[in-house]
Amino acid sequence: MYIEFNRISTKQKYLDVDYHVTIEPGDKVAIMGLNGCGKSSLINALLGAIKTDNDIICNLKDHEIGLLPQKVHLLGKLSVKQYIELVNGAPLTNKELESSGIKHLYNRPIKVLSGGEAQYLALYLTTKIKRKLYIFDELTSGLDASKRNHVINNLINKNIDTFMLVTHYCEEAIKTCNKLLLMDNGNIICYDDIDNLISKLSLDYKVIGQDHKCRYYSNLEEAKINLKENEFIQPGNLQDVLNHYGVVCE
Repeated sequence: MYIEFNRISTKQKYLDVDYHVTIEPGDKVAIMGLNGCGKSSLINALLGAIKTDNDIICNLKDHEIGLLPQKVHLLGKLSVKQYIELVNGAPLTNKELESSGIKHLYNRPIKVLSGGEAQYLALYLTTKIKRKLYIFDELTSGLDASKRNHVINNLINKNIDTFMLVTHYCEEAIKTCNKLLLMDNGNIICYDDIDNLISKLSLDYKVIGQDHKCRYYSNLEEAKINLKENEFIQPGNLQDVLNHYGVVCE
């Protein structure tokens, strides 16, 4: 067990959580909810960045957690190659470059990178050192659907074992995560395996294609097997519930 808590409250009233949560090795947790519902505050509490009135059990040391915050500031005067050399202390080897996912950006100035390309670089820098737990705070915020899809596919290709992903997008949660933590007004509304949550509500999965036509499947694994490029998965009628809590289901 990496993290466990039953209650989290703060004097500033950012959080008033009364829900038992454990983060285990292998958990890929989507944290979702309206803007201002407490998602980033929860992350800050788990990292010890804000003081809470209750104990949070964390069995990880600081260096075992990798964090990619919502806003990343890169040194725009450098090229990607120079920036990585500055961080690494040495240039990437040919083998490292081939597997990095940023080879196409390597010789470009950081200041000309698009939002999606900058997130590619930030994701590489965050995950290049192996950690037990990664936290990604709104990884695709501000990107259009195509760039979001590229960044999320990049995350999937890294085969990260355990992470928490703050997102507003239903398809990102289902494509990358196995658990859903839904927040509202500083509290946790539900925390469960995505499959369990949908089974409780007797929902099917639907795959939505570029032509917006839907194909329905009885379980998540079947939907994933039949998922084609530029398609995404949504739970059948969970959409209305998630939309109420600020989750975007396109």
